[in-house]
Amino acid sequence: MALKTNVSRRRFTMGSVAGLALGTLPTPLVAGGHAAFNGDDPADAMKALVKLRGSTQNELIVWWLQGVLYGVVGRIPTKLWNLETVSFSRWDDLGDGAYEFVHTELSVKKDLQTGAL
Repeated sequence: MALKTNVSRRRFTMGSVAGLALGTLPTPLVAGGHAAFNGDDPADAMKALVKLRGSTQNELIVWWLQGVLYGVVGRIPTKLWNLETVSFSRWDDLGDGAYEFVHTELSVKKDLQTGAL
């Protein structure tokens, strides 16, 4: 069963770019203040990674991926099958700049022509 949406690829891409641009703005820590990022500090670098991949708020993050898996057959890129994946992850702040990453995912392969599992 295909997922139907009213969002075009162009609108989705434009929204994603806008979201990424907004995500690069500094986060206020207190009224009038901004967080300073120090790329040389391992704790800051780790927190930036966690923000890119999930959330620092210890909440469940869900990703849904859908696409075609390719492989090289006889030096030719070839469609192998359709793939749908749902993934669940959580980043737990352990303090001192350390995080525990808990992740699981479920993937299903589908026939290219029929979409059958």
